[in-house]
Order: sequence, then C-alpha cells, then structure tokens
Amino acid sequence: MAEITTLYIQADFLGKEIFVSREVRDVPAMERFGQSTAGYREYAASSSVQPAFVVRVEALKNAPKPSKRQKILLIEPELTYITERNANRRAIDVPIIVAKAVQFVD
Repeated sequence: MAEITTLYIQADFLGKEIFVSREVRDVPAMERFGQSTAGYREYAASSSVQPAFVVRVEALKNAPKPSKRQKILLIEPELTYITERNANRRAIDVPIIVAKAVQFVD
C-alpha cells in the first residue's frame, strides 16, 4: 500500500489572509546517513481559520525575511507531515505547509 507523503491544499484551508511573525528559523543544508537535504526557512504563521502553523520554504533564495508581522501569499503550497517526539517520547505527526516561495503583501 502506498503512503501519502504530500497533499495539495486549497487556499481556503488556511484562510484568506495569512500572517507570519518576525521570527524565522533558518536550517542549513546538511548530510545525514549518506543523504543530503537542502536548507530551508521556517516561518511561524497564523490565519483566521488556522490559529498556528508552520510554513517552510525549501529554497532560501525564495524565502525573504519579514521585518515585522506581515501578510503573505504562498506560492504552490503543499501540506505534509513530519514525525517528532513529545516529552513522553511518543511519536506525533506535525503538519507543515511547504511552499515554493513566499511573497509579502502590502
């Protein structure tokens, strides 16, 4: 049986207006277990429909840094899940929005 790795999402799933905070997290490119992963930038985002979620832009050149809390437009967003461990060492699936690029809306 095939495993679903990503889902294309509709714009109304996240809400009409998406805002990101000033804080971003840059993760550099790395190589683990013989596989290399590209660097990415993570934004803490919110909207009227989804109160808190993470937006990840894989290509750092397409990931500008906000100077304040700003409204954004996502280019080709996809919904995916990553598995993390909580404090009790249980595995939980965390939803992540992966986008090709982010544009700031004035």
